[in-house]
Amino acid sequence: MTAVVYGGLQDGSTLLVRIQGLGIRTIVWITPNADEAYQQNIDETVNNADCLIVKTPDDSSIFRKLMEAALTRRVPVFREECVDRIQCMHSF
Repeated sequence: MTAVVYGGLQDGSTLLVRIQGLGIRTIVWITPNADEAYQQNIDETVNNADCLIVKTPDDSSIFRKLMEAALTRRVPVFREECVDRIQCMHSF
């Protein structure tokens, strides 16, 4: 199972360790200040993922674009607090 992770500018190493412990491979960690290359490829990146994990939602344009891509492609979105549910969903 793969995930795109949207996190704030703070360190996300503990979240990544937790995700990896559930057997989820992270495709990319995106931050609010992501460069133009990430922003142009968000649709394709989300399309190649099984889910989107949001560490810290905000009102940045890149976050809105990620959410729109997830909605369009019907990719499930999970907040950091609900990461454990991904494993339950994946087991069915």
